Amino acid sequence: MRDFMHNYGYEFQRISRIDICLDLVRFDDNTIPRVFMQRYMRGRFSKINQANIHSHGSDRWTGRVWNSVSWGSPSSMIGTKFYNKTLELYDPKTDSYGKPYIRQAWLQAGIIDNLDRCTLRGDQVEVWRIEFSIKSGVKRWFVIELDGKAKKYQSIHNTLDMYDTKEKQLTMFAALAQHYFHFKRYVMDKRKDLCPDRRLFNFTEQQTVIKPEHNSTLSETAPSSELLMLIRKLRLFLETCHTLEVRNAIVTLLKKLEQMQLRQELQHPYSHEEMLVWQRLMARRQAGEIDETYESVLNEVKALLRLNDKTIIF
Repeated sequence: MRDFMHNYGYEFQRISRIDICLDLVRFDDNTIPRVFMQRYMRGRFSKINQANIHSHGSDRWTGRVWNSVSWGSPSSMIGTKFYNKTLELYDPKTDSYGKPYIRQAWLQAGIIDNLDRCTLRGDQVEVWRIEFSIKSGVKRWFVIELDGKAKKYQSIHNTLDMYDTKEKQLTMFAALAQHYFHFKRYVMDKRKDLCPDRRLFNFTEQQTVIKPEHNSTLSETAPSSELLMLIRKLRLFLETCHTLEVRNAIVTLLKKLEQMQLRQELQHPYSHEEMLVWQRLMARRQAGEIDETYESVLNEVKALLRLNDKTIIF
């Protein structure tokens, strides 16, 4: 961003809004996010700061299932949201997932091993997101409440250099989580501030940060709805078809159509050879045969098959 501003003669004024988020499938104490959400909504925990909440879910015969909750008012400088990101990406009409750059980050982080279906070793993965929206009411500054006391503040310089490395982004997320994703275990007839903490993160240990960023090879344009519907209907038909010859034909056709779907999500489409490289690497990763870094494997496979730099391997 700074390079862009310098090259085109822009001058930094302020950050009007910036979102910092963390995607996870478990908290540091191994708690599953959905389980924590359900317990919070049942009143087992209470949140410090931001008393106003907005929630979304479904009322089922077996009980209410919550998939999103946000805290704070529209005028708040800090907004907090906790939600099922996998569910948000899913389109039931086409049985497909959007925003491939996010799914690519999950794939590189090892959260999923199937970019198309958002699965890991064949099992559906629920990725949840904690998201802080920072809105600056004053140039270059925003305010964090300390200890839940409205009269006690800490001001932080809200400029671009606060976010220019992954380490700084994690530090900022940890600071925000300490105050805005801070929960207490509910104890009857006891003041909230005296109740024991419900600790979800351990930021004292070394963290691995995966930044979901827009890749120049990835496109915001979703695959055509006709293609997605065709893939979905073939998958449904495959579940009910018992004729081996027909099933083999459908499986072959689905592989081709899914390759087309991946190509449509890229600005620089795969060639058939490049697609084979992607499949080969994925097979090695699923078999647990890779100990190297993503970059080293990418260079190894590209050198082996003499592919150019446009090849994307997850």
